[in-house]
Amino acid sequence: MAAKHAKIIFFLIFLAAFFGAAAYFTFFKKPDLFEVKSGDITEDIKAQGSIIAANDIKLGFNDSGRVGFVNVKPGSAVEEGELIASLDSNELSAELKKYEAEVELA
Repeated sequence: MAAKHAKIIFFLIFLAAFFGAAAYFTFFKKPDLFEVKSGDITEDIKAQGSIIAANDIKLGFNDSGRVGFVNVKPGSAVEEGELIASLDSNELSAELKKYEAEVELA
């Protein structure tokens, strides 16, 4: 008879736990809701390290001289064919005038 009472008590405890859990998940636990908005997705990442350029190009002038004009700032992106810098033309202009004068005298 004690075994029969134990089974009934165990069954009642099981039913109470089952219905209690069902009631909790049905009435008290709020579902996870998210508000959906359209827009850009951004994520900030902080990291340490070194950055190496994918392409490394050697630049230079065909003639020697003093740089007269720099058209870009360090780190700026440039496109193919874009003027980056030019030589000071004052020395070249003076040299051209000298040769023109020599041609006229000859």
